[in-house]
Amino acid sequence: MVSQRAAEWISGTIELVWFILALSTIWLSIRTLNRRGHPTQVNVIWYAFSLIFVIRIAVAFAAYAEGYSSLSMFLDHELHISSEYTLRLHSWLTNIREEFVLVISIIVVAIAPQLLTYGLAGIFGCAKPPALVWYFEELAAWSLIKFLAALSAIVFEEAISPIGFQGESIGATPARQIVEAALILMSAFGLAVLQTQLMDIVEGRSKAAFTSTWATWIHRKATRNLTTVPGRSGQDPNKHCPANS
Repeated sequence: MVSQRAAEWISGTIELVWFILALSTIWLSIRTLNRRGHPTQVNVIWYAFSLIFVIRIAVAFAAYAEGYSSLSMFLDHELHISSEYTLRLHSWLTNIREEFVLVISIIVVAIAPQLLTYGLAGIFGCAKPPALVWYFEELAAWSLIKFLAALSAIVFEEAISPIGFQGESIGATPARQIVEAALILMSAFGLAVLQTQLMDIVEGRSKAAFTSTWATWIHRKATRNLTTVPGRSGQDPNKHCPANS
């Protein structure tokens, strides 16, 4: 049987390994973003983290100085902000399931119909390039990235704060919460690397870097009836679509 002290030592070692891995990945992600010319994205993530962290820690110490045992109680009694609203805000900032629902909703409502339209119309050669697809994709991706950065700040603040949001925190130890915060922040920077790489590829395609690929061939076939007739300048491309005949 493993003694309790040995079990705690093993658990602490595992947490330390995860923490070092998270910090190393964050550092590599930042270097990658800077090397690819995306320092602004690094700043955005750190700003989302810093904004939430500073607000939370300032309110926590103010509440602690006034003798309160929870942030929600302090906000309710001193600032007259109903606990109902603060609980909703806290849930909105920490509920990753709701954030995923938001991201998926953006994709389904703004992107999926355009892609389906492109595919169906492309069968008849009447497809138009989907409008603002990459804009909405980037919007959804960065919504998730900034959410993860803010969530990381909240978890880190709860680890070092003298009081919890609703009182004494139970469950995870401060050390484990710090590791969790680092892993969440690692996820934010990792997604930022993937997102910027995707946008670099898209911008490369828009500059005709892949003119001989299968994607270009498919696009030409899908839009074959929307091209103007050679020698007839100023003609409406939609005129040649069979559906408009």
